[in-house]
Amino acid sequence: MAPATFDEIVQLVGDIDPSTVRRIEELGASVDEVAEALGLLEGQRELALDPTSPRVTEVRALLAEALPAETADDDDEYRAVM
Repeated sequence: MAPATFDEIVQLVGDIDPSTVRRIEELGASVDEVAEALGLLEGQRELALDPTSPRVTEVRALLAEALPAETADDDDEYRAVM
């Protein structure tokens, strides 16, 4: 798999600090790896899935720092709808 480009990473993760995008790009992560790391942060947290590679773990850590964290209020609102 070819490493994801700066533009591909931005397209996947949205508007984040360009220095974070560069760090992900420098890791050589593919589009699939970035997508997996993002998926592990969004909506799949409760499944406790393990990343498929150390690089996915690194990308997930970078994204966790860069993306806004969910608040407890958001979680409570989600549970109330369920």
